[in-house]
Amino acid sequence: SLDEAREFLSRAGVEPRDILRMRMASLKEQIARQQKLYAQLASVDSRLADRPSVSAEEFLKIMGAITMSEKYFTPDQLAELEERKQTVGEDRIRAVEEEWPRLIAQVKALMDAGEDPASETVRPLARRWVELVNEFTGGNPEIHATLARMYKEEQNIGGMDIAERQAMSDYIHRANQAACDSA
Repeated sequence: SLDEAREFLSRAGVEPRDILRMRMASLKEQIARQQKLYAQLASVDSRLADRPSVSAEEFLKIMGAITMSEKYFTPDQLAELEERKQTVGEDRIRAVEEEWPRLIAQVKALMDAGEDPASETVRPLARRWVELVNEFTGGNPEIHATLARMYKEEQNIGGMDIAERQAMSDYIHRANQAACDSA
């Protein structure tokens, strides 16, 4: 404000250009935040483009997932994931989004039944789990590490109970480890 500028100018050693540079830096930060918000909204719009209607709950889940992603993934990682999304296409993304709940249910059922993760019943599910994660990350170990950190630090992602999901991930890890040990 003008009053703040007047106060700064009254201090020893403060020049008008100092105030101008501070204001420019502030505007630059505001522009960056606005561009980030625009990118978020454009991403939501893209996700909703093929859906005739979306419930408020589904809309909030999508917005939450975007916000969560931006909390953990670097801008470069987000750009790589966006490029990957364009490469694999919406049809493949939808197919994977539909496959995950089935795979999770199968793994959960085997865990609840006390099935040994080293069993031949669990191993194909464990391989598929890893394939789907690798398909998302594009095999990028940095993106994989960020994804793992997000799942380790958050309790709920997109309405999903992460504690239960973490137990499944540990189960899958043990299954894959058993497969490696026996190879």
